[in-house]
Amino acid sequence: MIDHAEVYAQKWQLKEISYEGETTCSNFYSCRSEEFGPALLKILNSNGLITERGGFALLARYNSNSAVRIYEHDETAALMQWLDGPRLLDIIDQGHEEDALNIQLEITGQLLKSQVSLTGLKTLEHLMADSLNMKPKAVPVWAQDVVPIAQAIAHDVMANRTDWQALHGDLHPRNIIKHRATWRAIDARGLLGPPALEYANLFINPWDRKELIFKHGRMEELARRVSIHLGCDVREVVSCAITNALFYAQSSFLIGQGRHPIKCIRQLLTIL
Repeated sequence: MIDHAEVYAQKWQLKEISYEGETTCSNFYSCRSEEFGPALLKILNSNGLITERGGFALLARYNSNSAVRIYEHDETAALMQWLDGPRLLDIIDQGHEEDALNIQLEITGQLLKSQVSLTGLKTLEHLMADSLNMKPKAVPVWAQDVVPIAQAIAHDVMANRTDWQALHGDLHPRNIIKHRATWRAIDARGLLGPPALEYANLFINPWDRKELIFKHGRMEELARRVSIHLGCDVREVVSCAITNALFYAQSSFLIGQGRHPIKCIRQLLTIL
């Protein structure tokens, strides 16, 4: 066991701990809890502590029919319900794109309606700090015409905070899993921001399914449907989607990538 899994095994009385894998933010272990039965132990790494701090506390406050159940948690780790069904991405890959979209819209709406009150969450300004403070030399030549426009739009999004609330902050098809008859959100970023931002990942994900993302007319139709779902102006939806894509562009620039989010921004700008 690594990443202090043995500490949590004692703290939360866990047995049969087995390493399952890792992401850029965390390590996962299957285990058995004396109280809750089969469970998943997630332990954040240093990157996860930056990007997902507060996420466990937020998930714990959501209705258990719309988010994974959190049995125990602190800032670093969580013991959570073992979800045994497919991810929403699997439904997309089976050719049921419309069904998947409706599921994500429904889950997003359920989370927003929860109106969770939670102190200490990072704000959108905190999340976007590096994206808004990029030096010109940090922006690839092929993105220099787009980034300043996206930065200005992001500033406008952050100027009005009257409707901000606690957001999952990272809803996409890999973070929605079926458990028996219901779909549950997992892996919350935990963020304070405008409701339209909760839908922003729809426009850029699934990240590696480019033929779907850039299908002709898809982004315009998404913007229309989300605006109806939220009861807000299309421009608000698109502006939040651009802000979200800018965040991913900046973080991708650091590793010599970023063409996908920049292409998304270019298409979104045509809707404004």
